[in-house]
Amino acid sequence: MTVRFVELSPFATRRPQRLADEAYRKLLLRLGQYPTSGEPVPGTDEWREVRWADRGGSKRGGIRTVRYAYRAPDRFFLGDLESASQSTAFTPDAVADELDGIVNDGQDAPREVVYDGRILLEVHEEGQPAWRLAEARSEDTEDVAAIREALRQTQEGFADLLGVKLATVRSWELGRRQPRGPAQRLIEIAARRPDVLLEMRPSA
Repeated sequence: MTVRFVELSPFATRRPQRLADEAYRKLLLRLGQYPTSGEPVPGTDEWREVRWADRGGSKRGGIRTVRYAYRAPDRFFLGDLESASQSTAFTPDAVADELDGIVNDGQDAPREVVYDGRILLEVHEEGQPAWRLAEARSEDTEDVAAIREALRQTQEGFADLLGVKLATVRSWELGRRQPRGPAQRLIEIAARRPDVLLEMRPSA
């Protein structure tokens, strides 16, 4: 299922400094799988908060509290993010106008991330061209890690995209094994035509 995560301004501003990329990816996958995993924010009807560990480095390590809302299981609104040392006084009123503008008036969000399963499909950032997996390209068709990074995929997402085991991708990137036969062809397709891989994936 395709799930869209809409970042509102407070979250979009604070997330790069307070939550490492890998911890953020795992958070989005968790919310997509368990939309009600967070606890209700006191005094609100639809907002929830979830505590999430960021172990991406000493500067950002620790527990974060993420406030989010969802109108349907396939669309989330990320309202704010705080750490124990950088707390914020979150209220739904602080983001109400922005949320209403996005939902009802079609305004652009500061940032929006689209996932299908574990695969990153699109990233929309205000004022910048949208990044889409189908349009992504890699210059080096032999460097597996470079191809994956050009597609902005994690090892898990790249394995899903190719239909191989995670251990296989890791072995390729560590140089322990080389793609051969059909796997090598899939790597070339991933580098040049990722849209073809998306079309080849079986429907859920």
